Amino acid sequence: MTAKSTKYAWVPRFLRGTVFTALGAIALGGASILVLWDADFYAVREKFEHLKLAFFGEWQPRNWCPPGRDTANCEQVSEFVSALEDAENFNFFRSLPIEGTDLVVITGVAFTSALDVVAEAPSHLWCYINDGSGAVSRRITLAQMRAGHPPQFTDFEGLSGSETQALPLRADRLAALAQSHCQFTEIDPSSQ
Repeated sequence: MTAKSTKYAWVPRFLRGTVFTALGAIALGGASILVLWDADFYAVREKFEHLKLAFFGEWQPRNWCPPGRDTANCEQVSEFVSALEDAENFNFFRSLPIEGTDLVVITGVAFTSALDVVAEAPSHLWCYINDGSGAVSRRITLAQMRAGHPPQFTDFEGLSGSETQALPLRADRLAALAQSHCQFTEIDPSSQ
C-alpha cells in the first residue's frame, strides 16, 4: 500500500456511514409517517391518562372523555349528562361526627348543572351543625365558601352572651370545629 491510499482510506468509510445513517433516518421517518397515519391518538391519550392516574392521583372524567372517544366510562358520563341536562341545583353532602357528642358536622356542595358535576365545578359550599332532633332542629352555620374564594368562617367569638348560651357547644369550640371538620378541600380540591 502506498502512502496516498492509506491517507484517504477513511473517506469510503465516512461516506458509507453517512449513506447508511441517511437511509436509516429516511426509513425511520417513513415508518413514523405510516404509524402516525394510522395512529389512534385517543389510545395514546388513554395510555397517558392511565400512567397519570397510576402516578399522580384520582380518576377524573374530564380527562378520560375527549370528544369522539367511546369507552364505558365516557358512555356513563354522557348518559348522566343527557339524562339530567335539564336538571338544576345538585347538592351533595358529607358528614363528620364530633367526638364526645351526638353532633355531626355536615359539609354541603352545590352544583348548578349536571355538566358542573362532571367538570367538578361547584358553585358554593357550606358547613353546618344540626342542633336538636326530631321535628324541630336548628341549623348552625359554621362556614360558607363561594367557588374560587377562601372560606368565610362564622365569628362565634363576636356573639353576645345570650346568643352563646343557646349554642350546643362553647363558641371557641365551634370556631375550632369549623376549621377542623368542614371538609371543603376534600369536596373541592381547588379550594386549597
